[in-house]
Amino acid sequence: MKPHQKLSIISSQSSHGNYQLSVNNVDVTPYIAWNTGKFVFSDVPLDIILSIMRNWYHIDIELANSDAGKLLFTGTIDRYGSPNTILKSISKVTGLTIIQSSNHYTIK
Repeated sequence: MKPHQKLSIISSQSSHGNYQLSVNNVDVTPYIAWNTGKFVFSDVPLDIILSIMRNWYHIDIELANSDAGKLLFTGTIDRYGSPNTILKSISKVTGLTIIQSSNHYTIK
C-alpha cells in the first residue's frame, strides 16, 4: 500500500473463510480529522451528522421532519466547539428552525 490508499477486506457470503482484498485511493482527511480536532463531512446526510453530535456532545436532538434527515452536508466542524454553533450553522444553510430546551434540541 501507498500513502492515501485504503485496504478493504470483503468477505464472501457464499463460503466461509473466502475473502477478497481491495485497495483504493482515498482522501485521507476524514480518516485523520480526529487527530486535528475536527469532524470532516463530505456529502453526509443530516441524520448521520446528528447521530454523531448526539454521541459526541451527549445531547438529545429530535428531527421533526424525517425528510430533512436526507439533506447532504459537506464541511469541517470543530470537534470541541459548541453544539449550539454547529446547529445554528445547519439552520442558516437549510432554513430549518432549531428549538433548544436545556439539553434537548428540536429541529423543524
